[in-house]
Amino acid sequence: PDESSFVGAVHSPEKEEETEHERSDLKTKPDGAPARRRRRTRPNHFVCVRIAGKEVVDSLVKIQRSLVEIQANAKDLLIDPVGFHITLILLHVESPFEMQKLKEALERAGQIVRDDVLYSQPLQLSVRGFDTFGNNRVLYAGIEYGKELLKEVRNTIVQEIREAGCEELLVNEGQSFVPHITLAKKRKGSSSSLQLVEKLLEDPSTSSSSSSSSLSSLSSEPLGYQDCHKMYLCPIGSSKPGEFYAIEAE
Repeated sequence: PDESSFVGAVHSPEKEEETEHERSDLKTKPDGAPARRRRRTRPNHFVCVRIAGKEVVDSLVKIQRSLVEIQANAKDLLIDPVGFHITLILLHVESPFEMQKLKEALERAGQIVRDDVLYSQPLQLSVRGFDTFGNNRVLYAGIEYGKELLKEVRNTIVQEIREAGCEELLVNEGQSFVPHITLAKKRKGSSSSLQLVEKLLEDPSTSSSSSSSSLSSLSSEPLGYQDCHKMYLCPIGSSKPGEFYAIEAE
């Protein structure tokens, strides 16, 4: 998952692109009725808090290693520890004009979070236990302390984006928000899965190996604390091995 001000370089927009986008909301159907906006369901950006504290990262890596020891092919599913984060909101941005408007909204949200939500203090989080969801597609660590604050931060972001007239950028913002850190994820086309982990969580006695016992013991244990100071706006798919995601604004 770190969190508060949003300032970032804006891609240089071509004047024609910006003007065209500014007019897009005014487009009408042939009969003069307002055109219906296309619903955006595929995100290409996200806002997150980064998880980089040594105590938490070491604990999460321990879970990943234990997972690979009991299920070797799970190595292909692991998230690079340098990319650990908590996603707050998903977005679909289509133009430099939209990116500029989004960054302005996020900067305002960051100021509100800093002054009225966190009162100039860092966002304190504690991480505890792990589980799977999505039919064993995702292995994640849960957030214990700080969960409600994360929800408040997210709600502030959504509100500022809506007030900026950029609601169409939001993707699935109406879904239930469960703050979590993804540790492993089954990728499209991968033959690997996390079924052994789910089975182990349901019945720890399914394996007597030391790695399984170690993994099972961590399923509900405290995994560390972290103070977060920033939020990041990142393009989806922009991470590289050994590096965090590209950052559009922070």
